[in-house]
Amino acid sequence: MNPAAQVPVPTHPNWRDLVEAVTLETDGTNWSQRIKDAQDAVMDEIEDSFCTASSAERQALINAMNALRELISHAD
Repeated sequence: MNPAAQVPVPTHPNWRDLVEAVTLETDGTNWSQRIKDAQDAVMDEIEDSFCTASSAERQALINAMNALRELISHAD
């Protein structure tokens, strides 16, 4: 059997990559969607692993969500 076939496929994108993409986005037309995608990924991660994550990981998730909220408030 192919070992690669046994690797589970992530159910949601890497939230860190999506948060980083928001900070690097230069096209204003995509910015709102990138924020939404990043927020969705952070929330998915919180729902999936918040109880089992390390305190550092939980803090990183909270920080990411707060940063995204701050970006939204400046976008309005």
